[in-house]
Amino acid sequence: MIASSSPSSPPATPWPTVLLLSISATAVGLATGRADGLYTGGALLWLNVALVAALAAVFLTAPRLSRVLLIIAVLGTGALAIWSRMAFEIVQAATRQQISEPEHAGEFAAKATVWMAKGYFRLDLAVAAFAMVLVFGAGVLREWAGRNTAIGVIGTLVAASFVLLFIGPPGTVKNARYDVKAGFDVAPLSQPGGLIRPSRPPEEQFTDDPAAAARKQPDQAAAAKRATRWQIWLLGVGLLAVAAMVRWRWVGCVGLGAFILAHTLLGAWVIHHTPNPHIDVWHLQQESCKALLEGKNPYAIDMPNTYGKDSFVYAKELQHEDRVLFGYPYPPLSLYLALPGYRLGGDVRYSQLAALAIAAALIALAKPGILATLAAMLLLFSSRVFMVVEMSWTEPYVIMLLAAVVFCACRYPRSVPYVLGLFLASKQYLIFAVPLAALLLARPFSWKAYLIILGKAVAVALAVSLPLILYAPAKQFGPAKANSGYQRSPLAAFTHSAITLQLKQPFRNDALSYLAWYYWHFDQDLAPDARGKAINRRFGWICFLAAALAIAASLWRWPRSGAGFAAGIGLTYLLFLAISKQAFCNYYFFVLAALCMAVATMREEKSEATTV
Repeated sequence: MIASSSPSSPPATPWPTVLLLSISATAVGLATGRADGLYTGGALLWLNVALVAALAAVFLTAPRLSRVLLIIAVLGTGALAIWSRMAFEIVQAATRQQISEPEHAGEFAAKATVWMAKGYFRLDLAVAAFAMVLVFGAGVLREWAGRNTAIGVIGTLVAASFVLLFIGPPGTVKNARYDVKAGFDVAPLSQPGGLIRPSRPPEEQFTDDPAAAARKQPDQAAAAKRATRWQIWLLGVGLLAVAAMVRWRWVGCVGLGAFILAHTLLGAWVIHHTPNPHIDVWHLQQESCKALLEGKNPYAIDMPNTYGKDSFVYAKELQHEDRVLFGYPYPPLSLYLALPGYRLGGDVRYSQLAALAIAAALIALAKPGILATLAAMLLLFSSRVFMVVEMSWTEPYVIMLLAAVVFCACRYPRSVPYVLGLFLASKQYLIFAVPLAALLLARPFSWKAYLIILGKAVAVALAVSLPLILYAPAKQFGPAKANSGYQRSPLAAFTHSAITLQLKQPFRNDALSYLAWYYWHFDQDLAPDARGKAINRRFGWICFLAAALAIAASLWRWPRSGAGFAAGIGLTYLLFLAISKQAFCNYYFFVLAALCMAVATMREEKSEATTV
């Protein structure tokens, strides 16, 4: 049985839940916009807001026990915000030797009072106050939030997201390529435009080298000029977004199509102006597409080391000179989806851009209306959306297939198992979606129906994955050319490159995660490598516990529908990433997209059973 809405009774929308999910999605976008999705104190605080809003959404209409859990969650989040800032300031002060003994109670209290007076806690207290309002204002929110209010608030969030996208740089700042010998090589789209404010340079490098500083000025000026042109075209995209909001005959439909098309063309402009992004993901996909078209198994090749010898990005045993000892690190389906962009445009990112456009269209059309249109805009106007395209992350494929699952759950329930199989086959971390698939079934829950839908999904996933996993060209695996190690067989190559590689990845202290916060504030007496290993050993399991709790809460509280499935995905991966050893912009962009899908389709549905 798959949940489908009853045509005889129009469903009601739980507006408070929709509001909280949209706040959570916006906060995720703000968190990744602070430092291109890398760790900073401000980004972590916005992550606190996202977590509080998501937890409040799942427990808002719960009975007394769940309200107690909500109070514990939001108060704990608010306390953590204050505690994290206090610890940060104390460690900073101790480093500058402003206080001799940070643990001394008298100096601790005195310094804390001074910091609060100076306003260091302003944003932290705002997060705590937001948590308190959600707890004590839950009853008021249920009475106050209606359709017009919710749409007005979400429209305001979309407008704020557009403004932040407009005033920021179109591309990456943190992934600029720095070459000490050659000077400063600024990323082509790392500068904000000058329509609103003068363009600002990226982080100053070589401040003690006037010659290097002079060499970077032409690159900065060119990047600022490109960003200003991008701003002008973005204004045009914004005007089309306004046209898409018109609810009059065909104007809104044409406006929506024109908006998505214009956004896609602007993304193509970003790709054109960043022909060689400084990130390994792009090189890995390009090399893998080339290998596959040459008749090679992409899992059995090695790759260039984009970041140079002895990079901290990879485990040491995976590096040799200027190469990394693994092949394509993602499932086969993502490579199939990348091939059209590589073949037709010479760049896999064109496929990812098309996937993002299709995802936005599916979000807007799953349950057409102003709410769905706003949800699609919230995704396409997130502050780092064009950086996701520039960096060639594969999340647009995952987002497109999740949107397809939600779309089919709303419009074509019988096709859900097959689209779900494609979704599960698109990325390794989607293992958590398997138990959440129960949200796609009508109540009462039936193990038989669950196993049927899961069986069909697994069959589809295997059908699209096994041909490439078992692909054994004679020139790579023939008896006369047998290689050692992971290249000895196709299955061994796939296992090494796409599965065990992820387990060997080192702890990343620049991840947007509470573990990174812990890394920078505790165990300072340990060497950096030893500190990362110690954190993995002590806390590496907590993210899986958080995911398990989120799955349980989702199965308990979210509706049995495509919207419930999307909301469960968003909540689960938000909690998982917040306590993970690797959590960056692309992962959080997937969370943002899942929350937008839930906002677009959330209904209190009176389900009818449909045969799987």
